[in-house]
Amino acid sequence: MTKRKTVTLTQMRNKNMETLRGLSDEDLHKFIAGWKVGTADHIAGERELRRREGMSVAMRSWIAIGCSVVAVIISFVALFLS
Repeated sequence: MTKRKTVTLTQMRNKNMETLRGLSDEDLHKFIAGWKVGTADHIAGERELRRREGMSVAMRSWIAIGCSVVAVIISFVALFLS
């Protein structure tokens, strides 16, 4: 996994998706707010925001699954040790 390059709103050289991925959440919100609803730049910003939200939902799901697996393992260990 490569580390995401961080870019500030004032350092943006272009408005492609790769550059938008480098913005912090705060700068991405400012970018979206600076465009009229329905314009290509506004849509691109909202698309990046939805992508980030989707990733956080997936991450929470994996964390919940991991916790469940650990709980089952601890239960089996406790069962066999008692």
